[in-house]
Amino acid sequence: MIQAHFSQIRSTLTKYIEDSTSEICIAVAWFTHRDLFHSILSALDRKVKVSIILIDDIINRGPNGLDFATYIEKGGTIRFMSTRALLMHNKFCVFDNQVLITGSYNWTYSAETRNAENIIITDDINVCYAFNSQFSKLWRDLPEVEQFSHIEFKDITSEVLLTCFDYLHDEYESMEQAQILKSISVADVDNLKKDISITRLNTIITNTKRAKPILKENISLEIVNNKTKIIIKGNQDLPFTNTVDAKTVYDFQDAVNCNIRYGNYLDANKNQLVVQLRIENLPRLKAGEVTFLAKATIDTNGYMHIEFVCINNGISKSAVYNAKDLINYQ
Repeated sequence: MIQAHFSQIRSTLTKYIEDSTSEICIAVAWFTHRDLFHSILSALDRKVKVSIILIDDIINRGPNGLDFATYIEKGGTIRFMSTRALLMHNKFCVFDNQVLITGSYNWTYSAETRNAENIIITDDINVCYAFNSQFSKLWRDLPEVEQFSHIEFKDITSEVLLTCFDYLHDEYESMEQAQILKSISVADVDNLKKDISITRLNTIITNTKRAKPILKENISLEIVNNKTKIIIKGNQDLPFTNTVDAKTVYDFQDAVNCNIRYGNYLDANKNQLVVQLRIENLPRLKAGEVTFLAKATIDTNGYMHIEFVCINNGISKSAVYNAKDLINYQ
């Protein structure tokens, strides 16, 4: 048996959880969905053995994360993988050593409501054995978690928050749309990011004095056919702000990436990628009818702020990048 699913993925997973009688092994990057978690707790109540591997980050362990303390109390086992050791990109689970489900789907609200996802289901004994072996290999190398506690935002560094901000923002926004009660909201996360950016800029401005800062090479927006559209030209005196426009290139395009690159090549891939932003849930219009603005600001101390906004619906994403290596000081 082999099946492909592109919809109703959560309900499919729930069915296999409810039908399990002996063991469930789960390895996913992120697990936040309450309904799937409650199905797992019910499986533990039926004396099914459950083992979970997740990324050790603020999405899984933050204030809005699942109650893995109760999961452990009920007999479940869990181990967290540090992203510093290995990028945890697995998304698979094995039920009763007989059925494998794998694909793009994380067990999150974003995966359920925002993203185009897929899973493959198979009961091929050799494939199930291979994934079970891989799970065991990952499990052996990770520390055992005997007690679980959530991570508070005050206990993580600003670098960690900025690194995972886009994923965190999208997940919290999806949770809000699902009307999940949370201690930290999307607005709270956005304000934390703004506070970090303001603090960094104020610190740099207070402590650093620079003379005649000049951008070394072009800052550009990657556009269609691997080409670039210059936002700020090389040799530009700083501080400086500029905006360029862009538009969709396909009919009914529902998402777009804003890739900001550094370098003087016309071919985008030859230049350094410094910032990537992604806007989803675009209006489903013909090519060119959805338009965007990409705005880049570089201050005298080497900090660059990028904002990318869809003109049609007002959705925007932004990022702060330390660009001091891109600047010459005379």
